[in-house]
Amino acid sequence: MNDLSALADVTTVVGAPIQTASGYQVIPVSKVTLGYLSGGGDLGETKVIKEGESTPFAGGSGAIVALKPAGFILDDGNGCRFVHAGGDPLDNLIDKAAELLKKLQGDNAAE
Repeated sequence: MNDLSALADVTTVVGAPIQTASGYQVIPVSKVTLGYLSGGGDLGETKVIKEGESTPFAGGSGAIVALKPAGFILDDGNGCRFVHAGGDPLDNLIDKAAELLKKLQGDNAAE
């Protein structure tokens, strides 16, 4: 459990900033998914168990950790923007819609 909680550390979700030679600061962002599962049950027929008898029991447990890159935050000193790492069409659509709105607002301000 200690090893799993170390994987979900904040520096894993939002990584340490990386300075580039051109002056950009790149901050990696990842999605972390943790899942735990456990279960068990009594085997055999239902009966009254007397003192000293044992009953067959089956049990199991498991855990999963998934770390998926989400993208990068780019900081050029004048502003920040998020670049998606995945090929999810919805993410790309949201990015393009935001760029279009900024362009429209810029065109209206110039008039």
